[in-house]
Amino acid sequence: MQRCEHQAMVSPERDVVPRPAQPLTDLDFHSGARIAELNQLVQELSKQTMWDPGVRAAPELLTLKDFVFSLLGLVHKVDKKLPEANEYLLLSGGARQGTVDLDPGVLGCYTSRANYDADYTLLVPVLQTHGCPIALDLHRCPPGYAWLPLAPFGPEAWHRWADCCQHHDGQAYLAPSLVSAWFCQTLVAVTSQAQATPQQGEPTVEWVVGQGGLVTLMLRHGTLRALYDVVPVVAFQGWPAVAQDWLSHSHFWEGKLMEEDVAEGFYLLPSSCPAWRDYPDQGRTTLTKDYLLTWQESLGPVEAPGLVETVGKAWHEAQNLVDVVGLTWHEVSGSGEAVDSVKAIGPTCHEAQDPVDASGLAWHDTLDPVEAMSQLEALGPAEAVGPAWREAQDAAEATGLAWRLSFSRSELHLKQVVPPPLLQAFRAARAALSCTWNKKVGPYHLWTLVLWACDRLPARYLGQEENAAHCLLGLLDDMVSSLARASCPHYFLPSCNRLEGVWEPGLARTVAAVRGDPAGHLRQAVERVKVAAKLGRAPDEGSEAEV
Repeated sequence: MQRCEHQAMVSPERDVVPRPAQPLTDLDFHSGARIAELNQLVQELSKQTMWDPGVRAAPELLTLKDFVFSLLGLVHKVDKKLPEANEYLLLSGGARQGTVDLDPGVLGCYTSRANYDADYTLLVPVLQTHGCPIALDLHRCPPGYAWLPLAPFGPEAWHRWADCCQHHDGQAYLAPSLVSAWFCQTLVAVTSQAQATPQQGEPTVEWVVGQGGLVTLMLRHGTLRALYDVVPVVAFQGWPAVAQDWLSHSHFWEGKLMEEDVAEGFYLLPSSCPAWRDYPDQGRTTLTKDYLLTWQESLGPVEAPGLVETVGKAWHEAQNLVDVVGLTWHEVSGSGEAVDSVKAIGPTCHEAQDPVDASGLAWHDTLDPVEAMSQLEALGPAEAVGPAWREAQDAAEATGLAWRLSFSRSELHLKQVVPPPLLQAFRAARAALSCTWNKKVGPYHLWTLVLWACDRLPARYLGQEENAAHCLLGLLDDMVSSLARASCPHYFLPSCNRLEGVWEPGLARTVAAVRGDPAGHLRQAVERVKVAAKLGRAPDEGSEAEV
């Protein structure tokens, strides 16, 4: 019997036996991606997508903020609908980043740095409760929505908003689609003045458009560009009874935040709600075309030419006016994304935290509201109305009187105690999925999953840097599962399913594909951000590249 001898394999270059391979314990079982590589990509993408510190500190941003507030002062002067003493909520990041619970399908897609250097979402109350009890009608609409009666606000408010309300069972209710149409039309028309009469060395309006219940402004001052998504809302103090049960449960923020801060207020947003046919007792409350055209003809088209030629120079004159009352900024740190709460007392205001000489906001005082209103009425026939009005008209007929409950003020506080690795994973997942969102599902759904993860998982696990990749993979898993089951419970109102009736198997497959190759999609996202940054520094900075 021949004896077989087994010889150890040796390297052809060196007569040594190679060391045995080390076991791989840092692999993602589903995709095969290395966790260490994913962590590196998450950190790089998070760094690339965060604001440049130099941009954040740029004095031009202060001037642009003042410019936007002065435009809102002009809106107030036109017909006195907006409160004279108002409180704005300014969020870092545009609506396309999921800062508020708006319908993603009505928003365009812009590439950060290629189109702008900074982006904000500004919530502008058209009505404030100031602590007075308001009984929202929750019985005529699905969970998460409410009808808003005007009677509790008093006869003066009813008189101001009579053209934006609809009567039902003897009560007048404020119609969100008509409010947003009025707001879009008036702000766009007023902003067109600044665009038509630019002043050298002062902020300029590159473009303005009303869409989906908000107005998007692209502004420039010097070489810095900023995008503002301005949203009309109804502001409430306190906490809604329908969400009271949420406060009684245990949450991740306990011991880190005070309940009175988390539950200090909420908003109503002019977003669409599920089809009325699902709620038979509401189907009869729709807005007729005759009523809409009557309202529309009283204000003119959305996309309007100049209103008052003196507006442009008024901004220049207002820079010397600093004898104004309150505007307090509260800079919130800790999340990597600045969030400001703004209190504007009166139509003129300045920044109290870091005042600058050019921050006076009295330029709208030169606008004659009677003249402005007369020119608004003469702007054009019904057919001249832009896409924002047509969308609002369709929304009025489809959704009736339902406003969407929003807890943006609470989320402002919660974001400060979300573990940083999870926030990095959220930004990375949002960037990797930026090309996949559709008309019904967007980044806010992903943000909802972040909040649920904070309640579900230990803070020590979520707070470890090396777990950022696991957080990313978990968010993608949760998103695929939510789409497959058409289920995404609202964080503050768990009985409200934000994916009710949303069947998107194609989107689910797309997200699953990202989950199947997370490293590849993250590398693509990093390259997109780098390309956008290069475009932003190119000579043709005004390019509007989309992804």
